[in-house]
Amino acid sequence: MRLSRPAWPLAAGFFLVWLCVLYLGADHPPPLGFAWLVLLDLVAALLVYRRVPTYVDWHAARWPHRGLRVLCDGALIGLVFGTATLLLSVARLGRALPLDWEPVFTWLLVLTLVGAANSALLYAFIAGG
Repeated sequence: MRLSRPAWPLAAGFFLVWLCVLYLGADHPPPLGFAWLVLLDLVAALLVYRRVPTYVDWHAARWPHRGLRVLCDGALIGLVFGTATLLLSVARLGRALPLDWEPVFTWLLVLTLVGAANSALLYAFIAGG
């Protein structure tokens, strides 16, 4: 597979920015579980790499409602990542989901919004450059 010119710098930048954010939020030195966050960051960067050509095409073709579609893409990926991390956490601890729905809802909402913001920022980089 040939690297598309705008895709790999955006994916690498995404990976490095989020790696820094995750590291700044981690205990120091980071625990062994931090490796899972790095792996999730790498998966997200690969998704960015795969999605950039589509966003470039949408921008070039001036598809109607492309902004909404970009936000929905990011929100869906954020929701999937939120659900995956929640389920992995539950499986690792060997417990059932908490009976309190507020923390679960908050976690999923925050990751959904972060996903939408990430995709909007990615599209802004593509549209601006």
